[in-house]
Amino acid sequence: MRAELKATADKRDMLLRELEHLRSHVDSGHELSLTGSESHPVHSYDWLKTECDAAMDELHLLQQQHSDMVGIFFTMRCTIVLQNAVLR
Repeated sequence: MRAELKATADKRDMLLRELEHLRSHVDSGHELSLTGSESHPVHSYDWLKTECDAAMDELHLLQQQHSDMVGIFFTMRCTIVLQNAVLR
């Protein structure tokens, strides 16, 4: 039981050190690669603008698809209502 507790405490301490290391890199304005090492300074304005533009394009596409689906639903609903009215 003591060995498990010690192993757990050691792992916790190691993770806390790693977390502190990661925080220090983020606080210094650097981003981290998947391996956790410092890769390069935070992305430039141009990169962020490109990412934002791509996200806005995707948003507009999704809004158009939503509008199209609402229009199709409305058309189908009207058709069903008219068919039911004719059958009565």
